[in-house]
Amino acid sequence: MLIVSGARVSSRLSYPFSVGTTIAHVMPTVFCERGFRFFFYSNECSPREPVHVHVERGGVEAKFWLNPVVQVAYNGGYGARTLRELRGIIEANADLIERTWNAFFA
Repeated sequence: MLIVSGARVSSRLSYPFSVGTTIAHVMPTVFCERGFRFFFYSNECSPREPVHVHVERGGVEAKFWLNPVVQVAYNGGYGARTLRELRGIIEANADLIERTWNAFFA
C-alpha cells in the first residue's frame, strides 16, 4: 500500500501526480483499454456518491454508474456507438472497478 496525504491507496493504481500532490487532486486510473482511460476522482463528493467510473479519451469524458446495472450518468460528447462500447468494457471489468473503488476509499 502507498500512503498519499493520509489516505491508503493500492500500489496497483496508476497515479498521474508527483510526490506532494494533495489527495484532492488525485485521479486514480483503474485501467486503460482501446485508448480510453477508466478512472475516478479522489474527491467524489461528500457524502460520497455510489460506485461509478469516469472514462476519458481525447478530452471527452463520460461517467457511468455501476449499480444496479451499468448506465450512463453523464456524457460529455461520445456517440451512441461509443457509449455502447464503453458500457460493454465497464460491464466486463465491473468487479475490478468496484474492488479498486472500495480499496481506495476504505
